[in-house]
Amino acid sequence: MLFVSLIFSHKKGKSAMTKTLEWLKMHSWVAPFHEGLAQARDKKGKYFHVHLDGKPAYPQRFDWVGAFSQGLARACEDGKYFHIHINGKPAYPQRFDWLGPTVRGLTKVRLGSETFRITADGTRVD
Repeated sequence: MLFVSLIFSHKKGKSAMTKTLEWLKMHSWVAPFHEGLAQARDKKGKYFHVHLDGKPAYPQRFDWVGAFSQGLARACEDGKYFHIHINGKPAYPQRFDWLGPTVRGLTKVRLGSETFRITADGTRVD
């Protein structure tokens, strides 16, 4: 939280303490920024991403979101995982039981008893 506050104090001239209090009014938790967006949790426990100004990047709320990497972030809704774009829209229609980190453009996923890799658009790669 203090990290985010210091960014704001530098850009807008407000004290770090003032910005920290403002962020606590808006969100219950905010992570460090990746690719210009940070993970945040609202007061109801739902996750989303915010811009540097603290405003939500998109209207959707998820059960969990990961940091952005290579233009995509992992998201979870109703126990199923998938990737989202910076606008919060799903990158593909499939949902998985587990979604690993993306490495060199491929993501390891699990669907039922199968484990395999997918590309950024959800295409299976065997």
